[in-house]
Amino acid sequence: MGVGGLNLFGLHQYDGLTSFFGDGPPLSQGVGYGIVVGFGAAFAVLTTTLVYLDYKYGGTKYHSEVTMEVPTQMTLSSTHLQLAGIFC
Repeated sequence: MGVGGLNLFGLHQYDGLTSFFGDGPPLSQGVGYGIVVGFGAAFAVLTTTLVYLDYKYGGTKYHSEVTMEVPTQMTLSSTHLQLAGIFC
């Protein structure tokens, strides 16, 4: 069925139209940005709150030494650094 034909929903007031919202967009650009930024801020607050509650009541402790628990085999010696300089 081509553009402008009968619609698939059986609503005859939309026959021949290409949009349910008329000629313009359903929301303004500012409202769209507000929704995106608002949801981003809400999820940031939610995850921060969940981490805090887990820290306070769950017993999970976050500390800077967590990143130091990498196996010692991954440390670079001077030979590895020289080889990296040659091949880069």
